[in-house]
Amino acid sequence: MRPGRLVFVGFMKRPIHPLHHVLVLLQLGFLVALVCSHTWLARAWPWSVLEGLGVLLGLWALIAMRWRQLRIHPEVSAHAELRTTGPYRWIRHPMYASLLLVSTSLALDALSFWTTVFWLCLVVVLVIKLRREEALLRLAFPDYAAYARRTARLVPGVW
Repeated sequence: MRPGRLVFVGFMKRPIHPLHHVLVLLQLGFLVALVCSHTWLARAWPWSVLEGLGVLLGLWALIAMRWRQLRIHPEVSAHAELRTTGPYRWIRHPMYASLLLVSTSLALDALSFWTTVFWLCLVVVLVIKLRREEALLRLAFPDYAAYARRTARLVPGVW
């Protein structure tokens, strides 16, 4: 087995928890609300840079994760591998971090009461989702606890 890659064997396929469906729907709903509240004209350049960084982080995470493992629900797939390379070396949830960077740029560029509410709701949903995902990863991978101790959740050096 190559370094940086732990394979979980023997996972029993279970149905997706109903709460996970709700979390994904809420996540998508708040993202759509943020996108629809945007004018897309005359964007402020700092927010475009933040958005670009989020897109690049998301692409890097997709390349490191591989399409076969990609899930929108927090369940651990039957062929899951714990990635500890690429952005996963520094951040346990680079896809969520990417989504937060992009959504933050959208919210700041069209700052209003409602974009702030949508963004805060999205943050709450993503935190709930990543905590549930981490609980499942701890069950699936014995080495996940050690990985979590040395790697930040979303922001290196912060959380």
